[in-house]
Amino acid sequence: MQNRNQKLNVTNLSLLLGVIVSCGTASCIKVILYPDATSAGALVPEETAYLYCPHDDNPMHFVDALMAGTILPTKLTPCLPLDINASLRNNLEKPESDEAIRQLDAFGWQTFIALNWPVEQHGDNLRLAPSLAGPGEPRWYTWNTTDEVFTKGAPLKWHSISDQTFEYSLRISEKNPEQRIWDQHGRPVQFEIMMNRTAYENIMDNELYTAEGQSKTIGTNLFGWGKADNGTWGATVIKLAWKQLDEQDQAGRFFRRTVKAQSGGAKPRLFGLVGMHIAYKVSFLGDWVWSTFEHIDNVDDKDEPTCAAPAPQPLAQPLFYDKECEPEVCPENDPASKNPKQGPDGWATQIVRKVPIRGETAAFNCKVRALLHKSAPQSPAQYYKLVAAQAAVSVEEGKEQYVPSFAMNTVLETYEQTSGGGCAQCHRKAPIKRKHEGAYVDVEFKGDSMFMLTRRLRQ
Repeated sequence: MQNRNQKLNVTNLSLLLGVIVSCGTASCIKVILYPDATSAGALVPEETAYLYCPHDDNPMHFVDALMAGTILPTKLTPCLPLDINASLRNNLEKPESDEAIRQLDAFGWQTFIALNWPVEQHGDNLRLAPSLAGPGEPRWYTWNTTDEVFTKGAPLKWHSISDQTFEYSLRISEKNPEQRIWDQHGRPVQFEIMMNRTAYENIMDNELYTAEGQSKTIGTNLFGWGKADNGTWGATVIKLAWKQLDEQDQAGRFFRRTVKAQSGGAKPRLFGLVGMHIAYKVSFLGDWVWSTFEHIDNVDDKDEPTCAAPAPQPLAQPLFYDKECEPEVCPENDPASKNPKQGPDGWATQIVRKVPIRGETAAFNCKVRALLHKSAPQSPAQYYKLVAAQAAVSVEEGKEQYVPSFAMNTVLETYEQTSGGGCAQCHRKAPIKRKHEGAYVDVEFKGDSMFMLTRRLRQ
């Protein structure tokens, strides 16, 4: 959870028995692990827990192995891929390289697995679970939300939410009414944005939560990137889509959060994760890699090949699509859609995926999900799939190549599925505030791909 401008504190790595060793003209991190750490669950300092990697004692070695295809879909590990490597960087410059897609898919899946690896808080330390099935909660549950930095008062300093309890009041922001979606039980989906310490402190340190602070920035590189060769965790921002769960749902198929009532005597509500964007900034591109995941039960992907056992199958009735409702009754991808089964006021969005998931990615999903079921059968991770992992690569002055060219999430971009090519293209336009003739105005393409800087700006 380290800012890229901070240097590693060797003392803080003592519980990991870590040392900094010379690697030619650069420094790299060598992490020596406890004996039998993976069988007992490793207790590591929270500040440097992102370096914990039982697969390899060197973060760059791990990234190389991941890109070479020797990790997924054969091994599960909590290791965070802190960067991409030269192999992927070179492949990304080739026109729609199949090898680049495979490597991006491996990067996206490994990031998802590592962020969802369960941890438990022990004072200033985290205990990483011996398997993806627990005990503990996904490590991103401890992150801070946009509400905590883009606030009407003074922004809160970074604080690990788990310092108090994992059962805290979840603040879920809502999209504009015209962007709302409902499941087939008439319950609205709600959204939130969370970030790791690097991203949070980048905003805090440069006062990006105010128009004045944004106007003072120079250049467009506002967030720190990850570097595997010196053990730096880059800025990570996640966007989450949640649906309320009740007795009609199989709760064990979801990553879940309990929302406590803010006031009054209302009972806590249980929400299940149905969509997840992961934006991670890497040094090899100087830019973001976008990985977007969905629950396998979301929509009727009837044209997608069926995964062989032991990968679990989607439910017969999707969460956001009624197979029995005709288009003239339940119009597709329409924010005004209702389902007669829910009564006259029964909102239910009939969501259809407009562009299928790439065949290579779908096949890779099946392999990884089979590994998840075999290695961590109690983990809900096996019920999610990668839609795409996407990167933007500058190929010449003023032009960019997006690999893959299309990536849209049905529950996070329901009504934008045909309006753009994906996360990277859309977020490229993110603006920042600049002072012009005495007023602060939005200047596009200057916000380092983060719309939250202007959309959530402190008033």
